[in-house]
Amino acid sequence: MRWASRLTLIAAAATLALCGWTLHSGAIRPAQPRATIEPTLPLTIDLGLEQVAVASPGGHALLRGSMTTDRPIRDLVVRLVLPEGIEAEAGGTLEVDGASLQPGERRAALVGLRAARRAALPIRVDATFRLADGRTLRASQGLTLDLGAGPPPGRSHAGAYEVMAVPLEDLRR
Repeated sequence: MRWASRLTLIAAAATLALCGWTLHSGAIRPAQPRATIEPTLPLTIDLGLEQVAVASPGGHALLRGSMTTDRPIRDLVVRLVLPEGIEAEAGGTLEVDGASLQPGERRAALVGLRAARRAALPIRVDATFRLADGRTLRASQGLTLDLGAGPPPGRSHAGAYEVMAVPLEDLRR
């Protein structure tokens, strides 16, 4: 009986020592954070709207677009994607078909847009291109032409009434 209690005492002490050592060794050596690689596309597409004017029944605006690259690309194809109810005016175009760009080279264009109705209209530019190593990549950039449509009405979702956020300056008291 004495031997059994002594063995139990020794086993309990060894278990506590092992647990304490494991917890202590973890506190001394914090885990090393993993390095993350966040790739960036070599083609940058910048879009902006200028001279936005609301008219009856819709409106018009100028779409300013530019593309720059940080490495050589070839077979560049750029398409302007417009929703129903908006069309590009004759003149400037963002669309490119099969061009090449060298590092630091910039292409820019202004496109007149005319909308048939007042609404928030999404505008998108899609580009596909090939790198020097043969990989084909795709990039897109978009923005919204807001012609006084106002925020959409709220909705009931999962028992809560949701509405679009409004800046404090726009609230009427």
